[in-house]
Amino acid sequence: MEYPNGQGRLFINYREGGAKLDFVNLGVIARPFPHVSASNYVEPILYERLRETFPECRGDPGQLQNLFPDDEEYCAHIDKHPAWAEFIAGFHTESFAKYCLNQFSDVWAAEGCVIDPKLAQITSFHEPRDVKSLRHLPVPLINSHELFVRLDFMQGRPGYSLPIHTDHRRRLMTMLIYFSDADDSAMEGGDLILYGSKAGEVGDPEAAIRPQGNFMIAFPSTGRSFHSVAPIQATRGPRNVVQVQLSSTVDAWRPAAAE
Repeated sequence: MEYPNGQGRLFINYREGGAKLDFVNLGVIARPFPHVSASNYVEPILYERLRETFPECRGDPGQLQNLFPDDEEYCAHIDKHPAWAEFIAGFHTESFAKYCLNQFSDVWAAEGCVIDPKLAQITSFHEPRDVKSLRHLPVPLINSHELFVRLDFMQGRPGYSLPIHTDHRRRLMTMLIYFSDADDSAMEGGDLILYGSKAGEVGDPEAAIRPQGNFMIAFPSTGRSFHSVAPIQATRGPRNVVQVQLSSTVDAWRPAAAE
C-alpha cells in the first residue's frame, strides 16, 4: 500500500480553532453495554446550519452511503461550508480526546483496553478509505498510544440496514450524532438496535433508538457493544448521521473482550 507522502501515513489539515464545542461528561448507562446519550447535543443555531447543509453521500441507494475525509466531495463540502469545517475541527482537538479518556476511562480499564490513557496522545493522522475497511491492520501505521479522530458522513435510504456487529478492535470510542428526524420524514425502520451479550456472544435486543434530530449516543467500542440498524422500509428523507471515532492503529482490546 502506497501513501502520497511516502511515509506510510496521510494527514489532513483542518482550520485552527474550530467551533466552540463543550464536551461534558455524562452519566454512563450500563445496559445493554456502557454508553452515554444526550438530546439537543449540538448548540441549536449551529445544529440548524449543519442540518441544512448535510452533504449528499456517495454509494448505492440501498446500501450505506457515506463520505470519508479522503473523498474529494468531503473536502469540497467543508471548503464550501465553513460551519462544517469549524465543527469538524472541534473534534480534532486535545479537548475531545481528553473528554473521551475521562468519560470512559473506567469502562476501558474494566473491558480490557490495552491503551494506557496516561500515555495517549492525539495526532493528526488520517485513516484512508481503504485502510478503514480492514478489520485488522497487519502492521500499525503509527505508535499504539498515538490516537486519531475520524469524522464520517453517513446516509441511509430505503433498503439500507446494518447487521449485528461490533466496531473494529482498533476503535476506542464511537459517537453518532443524528442530523435528521425519523418522525419528520415518516421513516419506517432505521432504528439503532442495541443488544445484550453473554460470554462474548450477542444476546437479545434490549434497546431501540429511533433517529431524532440532534441526538447523540457514544460508546466504547468493546467486544460486547453489539448493535445494528433496522432495515429502512420507507422514508421521505435520508437518515443522516455523523460518526466520530477515536482510534488507534493497533487492536485496542484484548481478544477475550473483543472477539
